[in-house]
Amino acid sequence: MTKILHVTADFPDVFVKNKTTAVKNLVNGCVFESFVVSINRKNIPGKTEFVRDGNVLSVKYFSPPLGILNIFFLRKLAGEICNFIDCRSFDIVHAHKLCVEGVIADVICENSKAKLVCSLWGSTDHKFLSKLKWNRPVYRRLIEKAALVLPASPWISEYAYNIFGLKMRNVHLLPIVTENIKHTFSSDCNDRMVTVFNLDLFELKGLENLLRAIKLFGDESPALDIFGGGTEDSVNKISRLIHSLELEDKVFLKGRVENADIVEILSQYLFFVMPTRSETFGMVYIEALFANIPIVYSRDRGVSGYFDEVLVGSSCDPLSIESIRDALSFCMKNNSRIRFDINRLHLDGFFSKFTRDSILYGYNSLLGAL
Repeated sequence: MTKILHVTADFPDVFVKNKTTAVKNLVNGCVFESFVVSINRKNIPGKTEFVRDGNVLSVKYFSPPLGILNIFFLRKLAGEICNFIDCRSFDIVHAHKLCVEGVIADVICENSKAKLVCSLWGSTDHKFLSKLKWNRPVYRRLIEKAALVLPASPWISEYAYNIFGLKMRNVHLLPIVTENIKHTFSSDCNDRMVTVFNLDLFELKGLENLLRAIKLFGDESPALDIFGGGTEDSVNKISRLIHSLELEDKVFLKGRVENADIVEILSQYLFFVMPTRSETFGMVYIEALFANIPIVYSRDRGVSGYFDEVLVGSSCDPLSIESIRDALSFCMKNNSRIRFDINRLHLDGFFSKFTRDSILYGYNSLLGAL
């Protein structure tokens, strides 16, 4: 049977248990025998730590911050991994990001007959491709070598194409698996907008510019409910930001929400908004669309590119307060029309590409054809 080695920095492991479940959901749905190498970078020099638990090898390794000499340290780590497990037993090595895991997977493939599969994830890969320009020849070679390239969103695929100036072969979009999505339509929504995120990431999620856009919008702006948990420090910072903009009567912290309840809660709102500054995919956008509400999302981040030909809301420049304000205004003024279009797209099967079964079927089919 085909054996797959997954190399990822985004898998819950013994060192960091609260990582995103995105890769875990994909691995759990893989029909082939899978082994996971879960990597964790540390800033303090020291011996690489390995902890194996069943089919997951948790690894903590040293590499300097800011990408300094990261190719050297990633290749060194790959050699250590090959010494710890028999990498020659695998048929496919899936690097779940190009610019980090891809470097490790490349060395493993060199020491075996395995084929290389590379995902392209917007946040990390965009950062490395844009800032570590001296490493681009390495990344280009990985793209050329890969038997499959799996971008999470159209925009990161287009960005990589423009960077390398080459036609990437065997490119297939692979959305991130979003759990607990079921089309939910509520004809009795309130007059408020909503956002959901980890409050500790409020700066990354563009909250300050969103609040400033609400302030710029003025009295006509809908109220905003913010769902999500975070540390006391983060909650206090957000509360002070709301107070400093005199938005206590417009913006409300609603606390943590269970993931299984998100779609039902979102369906009660006018529209969803999250002008994130950086985002690999953004599963909550998909959850909002399955709640049948319009979305305000960032251009060239997250799910950007999936909805260019349809009407599901409004994209914005997350760095422009005016652009965010205009997107809010558009979703408020055209709310009924957008909801109608989203519902029609559900009936036409447009959103089926984002369902767990569809993603896993596509992934397993692509791997099985290698």
